[in-house]
Amino acid sequence: MESEPLTIPKFNNSEVRQLWFTCSGSLLLTDDHETQNNGPCHFTTAWLHELDHEPSPLIKHLEKIKSRRLGLRAESLWEFWLKNHPDVKLYGKNIQVYKGKETLGEFDFIYEDLRQGHLIHLETAVKYYLGIPQKNDYCWPGPNLGDQLQKKAFRLWNHQCKLSTTAEGQDTLRKLLTQRSLKSELSVKKLKRHWFVTGRLYYPFGASQKPSHITFAHPNHYYGHWLTWSEWNQLRSSHDKFNIAKWIVPERNQWLDPTPEGRFLKSSELANTIEQDWKAISPPHQSRPFHCYNAASGDGEWYFIVPDQWVTKAMAVTPYTMNDSG
Repeated sequence: MESEPLTIPKFNNSEVRQLWFTCSGSLLLTDDHETQNNGPCHFTTAWLHELDHEPSPLIKHLEKIKSRRLGLRAESLWEFWLKNHPDVKLYGKNIQVYKGKETLGEFDFIYEDLRQGHLIHLETAVKYYLGIPQKNDYCWPGPNLGDQLQKKAFRLWNHQCKLSTTAEGQDTLRKLLTQRSLKSELSVKKLKRHWFVTGRLYYPFGASQKPSHITFAHPNHYYGHWLTWSEWNQLRSSHDKFNIAKWIVPERNQWLDPTPEGRFLKSSELANTIEQDWKAISPPHQSRPFHCYNAASGDGEWYFIVPDQWVTKAMAVTPYTMNDSG
């Protein structure tokens, strides 16, 4: 790719790597004209290395999460980041906005930038999308086909970030700030909207070229590859990259770790693991893409190995357009 994502710092602790990736790594989505694609000022590398040396506060914070949902873990990492940032005062998270009895949405985070004196509405997410070639373009569904890159971008900019511009959203903010004895009217007028979405795009393995431009995708995004079960079985014994592979099957929360650790598997062992995983799913046609990591070189490489029938379903996905918003 012409542009490259941020270099991954060397941290010993997985939770610290997850914190960096979620809150300070390369962006997945590009900017638009009305919001800013950044969160609070990045911590210095020195602070993160201090945390890496004594990560117990972060580990204890994450232990409170009982769910395996990746979004909740990312949200908890952001909460830790904002609560410990010296230039930030966090006022609330997951603040619901109502119109009568109807829920219009919720603010991910509301905080104050202590350096600038601005109130910030921050929306965050971690997303993974697989590129499916369609005619002269790509469609970018998630592993379960229920989400799309274009759909997420549109909802982020045209609903989530704009919630704080609605009368109901601003009324919610005034009440929140009044509860904290702050000058709500001045703060709401100075409010800024930020977002920070990271994650990874997966290109078809062996594609002749990657798209030079992907609508909504940041040019410096992290990326991996995907291939079908049949393709992988053909390549795992003949392709040099897979012959020397050191495969790791990361736990769900390790998807946020840019360089996860674990027991190394040979390609044959990984094949057995995937088969067992898919056999445990009923009915079999619901088998999901299998996420794995090859640690054989450098910062490693991320892969999705997908059931052959998954591709047929993905090819049938209609790319989301702005007209689909209603």
